Amino acid sequence: MTSCLANSAKGIPYRWRKSALTRATADRILDDPLLNQFCCKAMTEALAIGHEIGCPIDQTPEERNAQTQTLGAFKTSMLQDVEAGNPCSGIVSLAT
Repeated sequence: MTSCLANSAKGIPYRWRKSALTRATADRILDDPLLNQFCCKAMTEALAIGHEIGCPIDQTPEERNAQTQTLGAFKTSMLQDVEAGNPCSGIVSLAT
């Protein structure tokens, strides 16, 4: 979990990782109450870490997810990576 939290601080939102795991578009993830709740909990952890390392985030997870829901169905870059058989961008950023 630590590596995922570090990734979030690098700007890779948790909801995108869920698309790679579930193979679902963003709208399906955010429309599912359990997945949405899971994303919000993970994002809340990232908010706390961001605050501790001097990188505060102004939006709540719920606000961010509501904003993302307005975009409709789209494949995240991580989902596109998985479908193309490429390494996930979040995992690559850990190595840099």
